[in-house]
Amino acid sequence: MNATHTVQKCVSFVNVKSATVKLVTRPNHMAVDVHSQIVPNKTIDIFNKFFKQEDSYLDARPDMHSKSPSFKNDNWPKKNLLDILDQVLQEKYIIDEMYFLKQFNSSAFKIHVDSGKNNDKSKLYKNVIIPLENDNGSTIIFDNHWTGDECVFSKQVVPPFEYTLQINGKSIYVEDMREFKSDDPKLMATVAELIEKRKQRTPRQYDYSKVSNLTDSAFPKEIYDKYLSHIPYENCQGLTLHKTIEWKVGDVYTFNRTHLHTGTSSHNTKSYIVVFTSRQ
Repeated sequence: MNATHTVQKCVSFVNVKSATVKLVTRPNHMAVDVHSQIVPNKTIDIFNKFFKQEDSYLDARPDMHSKSPSFKNDNWPKKNLLDILDQVLQEKYIIDEMYFLKQFNSSAFKIHVDSGKNNDKSKLYKNVIIPLENDNGSTIIFDNHWTGDECVFSKQVVPPFEYTLQINGKSIYVEDMREFKSDDPKLMATVAELIEKRKQRTPRQYDYSKVSNLTDSAFPKEIYDKYLSHIPYENCQGLTLHKTIEWKVGDVYTFNRTHLHTGTSSHNTKSYIVVFTSRQ
């Protein structure tokens, strides 16, 4: 399926790239879809080759690497990505944001929504996840929705400049990087860069009252113990499990952007593409 690439400006929190793609008629999809083994190995190899090369797109942090190439440029596998999106999205869509991401074992996203900010929430469409490399990666989708701006949910106040640094092969938790001291100039340069990036972090939401479908039932402890040990158990209370997605390279996963969801503590490393879309 060929796609038109009309680049337009969208409002978002960082490095916004947007492309308009033509309508593709598909059967109705459920809120969470698993598109099994639709990405050929050859395409996965093309994505990985681009992601692993060092270039101006690369944002390399101790716990995560990312790239967010512009749709104005052709020096990345844009067409391969659009071909996949044409297969899995049934409505006419706009790409608000897109990232290549690699997370290491000290890094796992917590409960959040990717709803954007200062945008028309009535047009929110799908999150799309395309695994590229995987070592026990998975995603938990909750049967709860949020229609406000993007945020990370917590019932405990999270220090805005906390970070887990990798020092001499050990994970060292730092509550406030602004107070961190070291005689290692390279490490201090890394910390200074991380502090600047943390100033742009996604806002925290401590009030769950506007989350849909809250319950008084305790969140299943067996699910928490298996997947969510990187999150305080209290943060899961009131939420209901909708689906656990065990990642497989070759699959594509789509779900509504208002869904609360989280990464898990089960992975060692995982590399993937994530795309946030809106209806045109």
